[in-house]
Amino acid sequence: MLPMLSGITRSLRCKGLRGTARLARNTCLWNAMRMARRRLATIEVHGYKLTVDLNDPGLSRQLFIYGDRERALGYILRRILSEGMRVLDVGGNIGYYPLMESMLVGPRGTVHVLEPFPPNFELLGRNVRLNGRQDTIHCHRVAALDRVGRQPFFISQASNLGTMFPATSDTGTALDLTGDAIKVPTVDLDTFLKPLEKIDLVRMDPEGAEVAIIRGLLPSIRAGRFNGRVITEIHASRYDETTNNFRAVLSDVFALGYRAEFVTSDNEQAGHFRDRGYRPEVCLQESNTVSRGIYTDVKARDVIDLVGEIGAMRDLVLVKSAA
Repeated sequence: MLPMLSGITRSLRCKGLRGTARLARNTCLWNAMRMARRRLATIEVHGYKLTVDLNDPGLSRQLFIYGDRERALGYILRRILSEGMRVLDVGGNIGYYPLMESMLVGPRGTVHVLEPFPPNFELLGRNVRLNGRQDTIHCHRVAALDRVGRQPFFISQASNLGTMFPATSDTGTALDLTGDAIKVPTVDLDTFLKPLEKIDLVRMDPEGAEVAIIRGLLPSIRAGRFNGRVITEIHASRYDETTNNFRAVLSDVFALGYRAEFVTSDNEQAGHFRDRGYRPEVCLQESNTVSRGIYTDVKARDVIDLVGEIGAMRDLVLVKSAA
């Protein structure tokens, strides 16, 4: 009883009476439709329609109940994307970010989406068609990695937490995995990008595979075929000092002329960036208990230090420095 009352109090403080009532209504509706054995529901998010999976306790549930997700990253995308830009979205899931990106780049822009998990890919295509974006969003059922081939993809109970890197430094193995895995096709971004027109932004959230993916992008950066921005979510518990060493890959990226344009904290209460003398451009409340700061011009050495520290960093935006 006390935890429930505490949660209601935090919600009232964060979202007010109207916002808390909306959350309660959406939660009741979610539970009622699940009890009625409905599988899908269509909601409106950020001005577009999205069909969500009522059996998904992850992304679909969050969007249905809260109507939003990762406000800090949405803020950054609105800052950097404009009409006519071309985006590659790695790990597009059911289309939340690809559709947001498509709206920002408009009818003259293009979004390519890589999504390897068949149920996600099915809903992704459905949502693209639902919004009439077939001409500007192009979906590819493949996973990005650092090589062409086939690799095990470990299935999660939550649609947005499947991974090719299940080992973690804090719990040993990601706790939400079902124990099942499927083989999925993989491609390195150097190979994938070669036939495409210039890409302005690569956004990724591949649950630990970002190290291998960026490693596979390095040949394109070195050859000058890619000089766009890279946005990745950070999964510090998936990194190590050998095969999945993000610090080493980031050092290579910085040596090729990139810098950290934006960094978001995982939770401002931890104070990792403030302790190093940085102050956020803005702080956004992600939930009743989590606030994320958006920082600019964080030094490369601090990014490298903090990228492997659990609970320090949520998102990293890399941009090529002007010559």
